[in-house]
Amino acid sequence: MAVNLAWGRGPALVRALEHVSRSVYAFREESSLATRLLLVVSFAAFTGLSAQVSFPLPFTPVPVTGQVFAVLVSSSVLGRWLGPASQAAYLAIGAAGVPWFAPTAGAGPFTSGGWPAFAGASGGYLVGFLVAAFVVGRILDRGLRSRSFGANLLVLLLGVGVIYAIGSAQLALLLDLGPRDALLYGAVPFLPGDILKAVLAAGLLGLALPREYGPSMSSSEVVVDLGRADIVGVAGVLAVVWMIAGLMVLSGIVPADLVAYYVLSAAVSSAAVVSALGIRRAWGRRAPISGKPRGA
Repeated sequence: MAVNLAWGRGPALVRALEHVSRSVYAFREESSLATRLLLVVSFAAFTGLSAQVSFPLPFTPVPVTGQVFAVLVSSSVLGRWLGPASQAAYLAIGAAGVPWFAPTAGAGPFTSGGWPAFAGASGGYLVGFLVAAFVVGRILDRGLRSRSFGANLLVLLLGVGVIYAIGSAQLALLLDLGPRDALLYGAVPFLPGDILKAVLAAGLLGLALPREYGPSMSSSEVVVDLGRADIVGVAGVLAVVWMIAGLMVLSGIVPADLVAYYVLSAAVSSAAVVSALGIRRAWGRRAPISGKPRGA
């Protein structure tokens, strides 16, 4: 399916960005098998590099890494087939011995690889990456023609939940933990930071999507707008996050040494959401490149 890459009117930078975004999404219909394989391997390497951004926490055997962000971006850009394929390649190449899984506590970067990693504390999260990539990619692909910041964020948060569910389940089996402790060690410490990653991924996705109106829209020609529903939806997400955080702190579920970290992370995530909404709204007010007014 041919994709119209005409630049149309507008400032040079805006035209260039629109051209790049169209080119990125055109590969779903037009690229060769070799190009798709290259994209799969490239995003697998992106996940492997992101895994090396690792920060161990004293109260859980699972480190904070950049993998979740890489998974969300990969599944959003590559879609329901190539997105999971990139994560499958990441897992397969790592299982073969390439040391690009997240390093264990006290170890340097590029020191963890091989099949034993799947049996460790982080093994469930590795499997969760693959499942989440398929879930996120499939849902976003189905709504590709009309996608908003709020919808993007909710879908990406669903992907984070899938990762937590599978990762915490394996952690519970390995350490013989109950549901409460499994969530405490396998999800609670990472929730604010992963919300921030989802916000960043949703913002990048919204900025990258082409937005031109045309007589024959294809799946690479997407209408992106920011409306009241987005603001209400995102405000609802933040309200739920803070409500859960408050309940966990007041009920004592969150250890005392984790309260300051959790509240600070939730505050940073909230600020990021508000900033992303503002940027997305300003970006959405650009003059339509095709010259056709919005809503026409």
